[in-house]
Amino acid sequence: MPISIPASAIEVFQRNGVTIETHDTAALCFVVSDLLSGSLNATMLYGTPASNSFAKGPTAGPQTAPITITINLTSGVWNSSNGLSGTLLSATLTALNTNQKNIRNAIESIVNANSVIPGSVVAWT
Repeated sequence: MPISIPASAIEVFQRNGVTIETHDTAALCFVVSDLLSGSLNATMLYGTPASNSFAKGPTAGPQTAPITITINLTSGVWNSSNGLSGTLLSATLTALNTNQKNIRNAIESIVNANSVIPGSVVAWT
């Protein structure tokens, strides 16, 4: 589910008056979850959706620079690389942590099922 950009913030790249690319969408492209420190970094990129995928655009303009948000998974305090900050609502933080546990459990199950690390999987709750 990409994010549609409002018309006032859309950047268009032209060469000799011909539009070669329009950035009207942002999408989550990279997530790093550090479960030891309890933080999550998510990087959004600007570009164009294409057939249920995402074509990243150049990062030349002010509206196309990647934006990274860092979230503390304990307190919900977040800040972003474009200077914004805040605190997640309790329900949002709970949902995010539930998703993180589900992803962690799924990956540990895959690793165990494929004998990457033998033993028994005990789900995180």
